[in-house]
Amino acid sequence: MASNEKVQLMELSDETEASSSAESQFDAEDDQESGTVPKPAAISRPRLLQRNSSLKPVAVRGESKLKLKSILDRIKEFPCQGLERRDGHLVCSVCHESLSQKKSSVKKHVLSKKHEISLGKQKMERKRQMGLTEAMKKRDAQRLAGESLPLDQRVYRMQVAEVFLKAGIPLHKVDDLRPLLEHRYRLTSSSHLSEYIPTILDEERQQVAKELNGRLIGLIFDGSARLGEAIAIVVRFVDDKWDIQQRLVRLRTVAKSVNAPQLAQVINQCVATELRHPAELVVSTMRDGASVNTAAVAALSVFYPKIFDVVCFSHTMNNAGQRFDFPLLDEFTNLWVSLFAHSSHVKLAWRAKTGTAMKSHSETRWWSKWEMLHQVSGYFGDVLPFLQENRKMSARTTQKLLAILECPNQSHVLRLQLSALVDVGRHFVEGTYALEGDGPLALVCYTRLQAIAT
Repeated sequence: MASNEKVQLMELSDETEASSSAESQFDAEDDQESGTVPKPAAISRPRLLQRNSSLKPVAVRGESKLKLKSILDRIKEFPCQGLERRDGHLVCSVCHESLSQKKSSVKKHVLSKKHEISLGKQKMERKRQMGLTEAMKKRDAQRLAGESLPLDQRVYRMQVAEVFLKAGIPLHKVDDLRPLLEHRYRLTSSSHLSEYIPTILDEERQQVAKELNGRLIGLIFDGSARLGEAIAIVVRFVDDKWDIQQRLVRLRTVAKSVNAPQLAQVINQCVATELRHPAELVVSTMRDGASVNTAAVAALSVFYPKIFDVVCFSHTMNNAGQRFDFPLLDEFTNLWVSLFAHSSHVKLAWRAKTGTAMKSHSETRWWSKWEMLHQVSGYFGDVLPFLQENRKMSARTTQKLLAILECPNQSHVLRLQLSALVDVGRHFVEGTYALEGDGPLALVCYTRLQAIAT
């Protein structure tokens, strides 16, 4: 009787919760229709948690009541698989999960692909930890202050700093995550952990140098002049499995843009001094068509006579697209970009009109204007009604756009120029994106260029 009453009370409670949630939903809809609350964005949605339909308690993996001997037997039956006893449970230390003590379940787990991948990762991690230990011993030889802690604890601290750097997480976040990370050793503040960065960098350079030992390599380099200049150098090579690999080997920031001799010096110092790679194994350079890069490659060819210089086709095609001459379309495009760049209400109104968001324009993204105009061409019939319905939004810009579209001659010319740009530019855009990848692009480069030429 008591169990039946308990079931009835739970069902009544569920019905009460469902009715109250339904009432609150109806109230929210009424408030939105009346305008008392703002309309939620599409990203705002209810989070519903799935519940078990059965009232029986859920079985927990590893909680079966078997004898302690069974755990030890499983560990002996499957040696070198990372199985261990922890708090009375059978645990796979490699996959970090509890296992059932049944022999069939354990066998299924150790033969799984996930367990095989985890074993490989564990071997690589142990090898990496040995490298960090050797790096820490070299650091100890420098007799730096504050190095009286045990070696294992300092290696763990360096591992934490390395993982944060590899994941792109600011190191100061360690201060907030210390309760989670201090399950093995006590950490220190992020300011002290940052002292390990030079050691981690030296160890990473040594690892890259080992990967490149005896291999033919190509150099990819470029610079960004937005804030001073950041020079990036990437090494490209083929590993033993014939997979193309890339490694960032240098990222140097300078106060102002460099000239050709300075750029050549930075590249030569990276390859010859830091990586100590033989000059005869450097076989190619890949870069954009900037004049400073061309002069730098000419200077490098003295030290590296086997390099084959490749100018980036994607940059070349993008620059060709910037020379398309459509005066009226350019005027329309500038006004259209300005309209959406300065008003969030315009973006919402366009989405409500067409059911899709307007693509944004970027000064640094390839073919950004073409992608936007390609979308406009698909909704060209909605452009004029949209502007007429929203005259008050960015009134000055809207009036200029309406002056073009409401004039029969200009509207006809605009449609022709837009169609020509979308049709001709398609081959340039597809070729640009296809030739910026990592694969064996030499096999498809001619085909892409031939499609543009014809």
